[in-house]
Amino acid sequence: MDLFSVYFMLQQLATLTEETDREEVEILLARLLQALLQPDQLDIWRLVYHMGEAKLAPMVSSHPHGWHQPRLEDLDSQQLRIPGHSPDWYEFAIDERQTVRRDDSHGGEWALLPLLGKNGLSGLIEMHLPQRLATEQLAMLQQAIRLAGNHLDLVNDAQHDTLTGLYNRKTFDRYFTQILQWHNTPDNGSAGYLRRQARPDSTCWLGIIDIDHFKRINDGFGHLYGDEVLLLTARRLRQSFRFCDRLYRFGGEEFVTVLNPTDAESAQQVFERFRCDMQNALFPQVGKVTVSIGYTRIRPSQSASGVLGEADEALYYAKGNGRNQLWNYETLIAHGKIAAKETVTVIDLF
Repeated sequence: MDLFSVYFMLQQLATLTEETDREEVEILLARLLQALLQPDQLDIWRLVYHMGEAKLAPMVSSHPHGWHQPRLEDLDSQQLRIPGHSPDWYEFAIDERQTVRRDDSHGGEWALLPLLGKNGLSGLIEMHLPQRLATEQLAMLQQAIRLAGNHLDLVNDAQHDTLTGLYNRKTFDRYFTQILQWHNTPDNGSAGYLRRQARPDSTCWLGIIDIDHFKRINDGFGHLYGDEVLLLTARRLRQSFRFCDRLYRFGGEEFVTVLNPTDAESAQQVFERFRCDMQNALFPQVGKVTVSIGYTRIRPSQSASGVLGEADEALYYAKGNGRNQLWNYETLIAHGKIAAKETVTVIDLF
């Protein structure tokens, strides 16, 4: 690797470490590797855990026909896998945290590099190179990837709640506008948009989930058991909702979910399934724990505070009328149980 290439790599790494969005960091890393090495094929796989198992999510793909950059929320659980033609070398790279190289029959090679950072493995980088990498090239490449991995860990830590591992409130605030854009604009043929085109009645939904009498749990059993209830609730959220739905902890005993586009009946069913799952569960020492849920549809141009306000109205009604209930904001309005709130749009905020 010549001096110019080293300078270019350092310059691009500096740009990469200024980015605070994980998807953008992965894209910048892919473009850096593409420019430096000119691979015939390049894929960045993110390590995720679904139903308790380690899986790989395809986040960036570069091939002769162009780039493909799906959002994590637009991936179905079936797309999470130990991918491709030779699963054993993916498993080895994940288990051993080591680079795997395989020569092809034309003087090039397949390389699978672990994306390592301070928190461990966050993904894999797969490339097909027309020429085999020299030892010193590989060593420099691994260090560059390690720098990117460290930054990815920092970005990931900033986006997630420390206790539960769910997304945090700051991440929700940052991504809400993008959620509206992704699900209301025919951009790049994303899976979410295509699913919505097939079902015109589909829309995104936001629900606020609040653990009933959580203060009693903390006061009666101590904060250690209170934290365990929060952890187990987060685990049940992951099990009950689809992989493509976003899950947040806003603080205390309050959780927020954003459902990828679905119809009204399906949205009601998925929230009700979670409420029943909590109602029927037994928590260590604490015993029975229930939740109250308020939810509403997300409409184009609506502000985050407007959507949260509607879901919170429905939640307030659920808690004020016996708890362990699920209510939809639009249903409450239609039945005259609450008064409609004035809609706050994004434009109104400026």
